[in-house]
Order: sequence, then structure tokens, then C-alpha cells
Amino acid sequence: MYKLMLVIFMMASSSLFCWEKTFGTTGYDAANCVIETTDHGYAMCGYISGSYLADIYLVKTDANGNKLFEKTYAYTMHEDCGNFIQETADLGFIICGYTGNAKALFYISLIKTDSSGNLTWSRQLGRNYNDYCYGNCVRELSDGYIICGKITQIYTESYVYLVKTDLQGNTIWSKVFDKGSNAVGNSIQLTNDGGFIICGTGYNSSTNSNDIYLIKTDSSGNKIWDYCYGGNGINDAGFGVQQTSDNGYIICGCTDSSTKVRDAAIIKVNSSGAYVWGSLIGGNDLDEAHSIQIASDGYVLCGITKSYGAGATDVYLFKTDFSGNLRWQKTYGGSNEDYGYYSEITYDNRYIMAGVTYSYGSGYADCYLVKHDEQTGFTDYKSNFKLPMQSFTANPNPFSSRLSLSLPSSGAVYSLTGQLIMNLPKGKHSVDTSKWREGVYIVKSGKETKRIVKIR
Repeated sequence: MYKLMLVIFMMASSSLFCWEKTFGTTGYDAANCVIETTDHGYAMCGYISGSYLADIYLVKTDANGNKLFEKTYAYTMHEDCGNFIQETADLGFIICGYTGNAKALFYISLIKTDSSGNLTWSRQLGRNYNDYCYGNCVRELSDGYIICGKITQIYTESYVYLVKTDLQGNTIWSKVFDKGSNAVGNSIQLTNDGGFIICGTGYNSSTNSNDIYLIKTDSSGNKIWDYCYGGNGINDAGFGVQQTSDNGYIICGCTDSSTKVRDAAIIKVNSSGAYVWGSLIGGNDLDEAHSIQIASDGYVLCGITKSYGAGATDVYLFKTDFSGNLRWQKTYGGSNEDYGYYSEITYDNRYIMAGVTYSYGSGYADCYLVKHDEQTGFTDYKSNFKLPMQSFTANPNPFSSRLSLSLPSSGAVYSLTGQLIMNLPKGKHSVDTSKWREGVYIVKSGKETKRIVKIR
């Protein structure tokens, strides 16, 4: 029997109200995503301790966070996790995550349910038996679903993985984007031109570090452009993205490029991915932004903080104006570790957040659901900063008869065997590749190396 705990706070100074609730077992449980549903209740997905390891977990609540039903989904005697949930047009739910099989390999788990959480169908998506595949975000389309995540081949690097399915979850096409050893797609959105924007993490070989990574594709998943944003830090990461009213994009994540600790990062880019501005939010310890939403008067972000709050780590909610200047921030949690992973703006202009708590609940760790009223809280933020945009790009990739290169310094193209194909000066180039042989080529610019593929 799952236990439920309710904590109600009345903030007399501003006459504001919020509530916190926990869900789970006596073991280790976590919520990775929450959405507001058509009936103004909430649906939350994550995982709970199952009979063997972990099961995918779905909880539906009313508007006050009272549980209406809960469901678990497990298809293996291994590990299962739900990372993202969306309400579908038929008022059911689509959940993506991952599932392990008997050989300890992982596949993207895609689950469709009805409005009561009853299983309609489930799919395990991946390329072959030598891959580890994870689904981090899913969006419903008119003719199916689009999922982003990562794919890792045994003993090799990880890549951003994009999968399009039909309405029954059957794979129509998939794309792999190579951006170094630790690439992952964490968030995907449909764009106004019918394509997709993907935010995640990519590897920058010139600095030997991870950067915030943004990919723009067309409706068929073909890459139009991609950029990395980062500096001298080693662990920059991108977690969320939204398209803005000017057809640009607002990105959230974290960076240790400008300080000795990790700060929450907000980056605004234009419709072509060019850097516009950036802002750091946080204190003297670790701070991260894991999701971002657009409000009528700014941006609302949710993540984690060690700089503020009552415990070792706390849920971190903050709001900025449209220029990235902090308006207010708020923490939630107790004396132990608590984490915020996703938030949404609700119909009543409040905020719902999901994560995990070690401070409250009945188990070692529990799913954590928080409803928050907007308030003016404490402010303490870093001055605006600039994360340099890495200008070394090769598009499209794969390519056919023509290749566009942008080199931050002089470079060269080589065959996979090391034969020099051509030297190129610093700058932008449009290269006729119609007579090149099919296969893999290496482009070098300064200390950075990129692999490109020629197809017919």
C-alpha cells in the first residue's frame, strides 16, 4: 500500500498558499515529470521500487494533489523508468523512458494509456541488440510521436537519438546526431516551421568538456543547424528549451564555465541559433535549472540548489524577466536532499513541480509534488555573462552534393585513412562534394575534430 503525506503551508506575510505531497513506497521512488491535465488535475510519472528493481510509475491527482489513481508498468526483471509524460488528444497519456531486458541492455520505453492509466499499448524502441537507448522527452504529433534521448553503443560513445513513430508507437524513422562522447538529447519541442528543436549536452573536443547543445531539424529529422554554448568549464549541460515569440529559443541548463561552482544558466538565441544573451542564477554552491516555461512576463525555471534552502539540496523555483534578470526565487525541501526536475505553469497562473524528496514521505526517497503561488522572494544572482558559441559546424551531416562548413580557425578535410582532401581557411565555406566518394570524412579546425558522412 502506497502512503501519502500532505504538508500545507500558509505564508502569512503575503497571504499565499502552497501545498506539498509525496507518493511512493518504503524504498527509493522519484518523479521526473508532471503536467496539468484537461480537468485541471495533475499527472506525474517517474519510477518506484518494484518487486525486483524499479517500475515505471504514473500518478493522477485532482487539482489539490489528492491521488485519484496510480499505475505501475514493468516489462522486465530489470530496471524501468518513466522520464516524461504528455496528455494525448484522446485524454489518455503517452509516457517515455527506458526499460532493461534480460541481457542488461536498455531500450526506449514508450507507453500509451487511456485516461484512467490502463495500458493501451507499449513499445520498446531501439536499433539493435548492441545499443543502450533512453527516451528523455516525447511530444504528440498529428500522425504519431517524436522522442528524443540518447543511444550508446557498447564500449563506445553516446549520441543524441531522435525517433519518430506512428500513432501505434511503431518506428517510422530514427536519427542519430554525433556530438562527441557524452551527447544526449534532454528536451524536444515542435517549432513553428513544422520541425523540431532539441536541447541537451554535447562534447567539445577543443576544450575537452561538455557544452550545452542545441539542434534544429526539419519535420523529417534532418539537421538544419546545431550549436554548442559553453566556456572553460567541464560540465555544462542543457536540460530544457522553448521557442519564443520572435521564433528564437530560450534554453536552460547549468554551467561551471564562469565560476568555480555550477550555476543555473539561461541562454537566449535567435532563430538561427546565434547567441543573444545569457544569465547566471545562483549563489556560492551548486545550482541547476532543469526545466523552463514562458510566462506572460518572463521565464519560470525549476531545478536544484545547494546555495539556498534548508537542506543539503533543495528544490529550486525562480522567475526572471525576458532579459534573464531575476525577479524572485523560492526553495522547497527539508533537512535532507530534495530535487526538482520539471515544472509547468498552471491555468490559475501558479506553478506545479515534480521531483524527489529524502526529507519527507514514508520511504528512503519519495516522489515529490509541489504547488506554488507566485511571490516576491529573495534575490541573489550573478551578473549577465556570455557563453561563447562554438562556431565549428558542418551542415547537413550526413551530406550529399554540397557541404556547408563554418571554421573558427584554419582547418582541413581528411579521409578516414588520413588522406588530405582539402585545406580550408578560417570562415564559412560552401563545398561541392558531388564527386566525393561515399563514406566517413574528418574535418579538423584548430583543436576540434568533427566526423562527417557522405551519402548518395
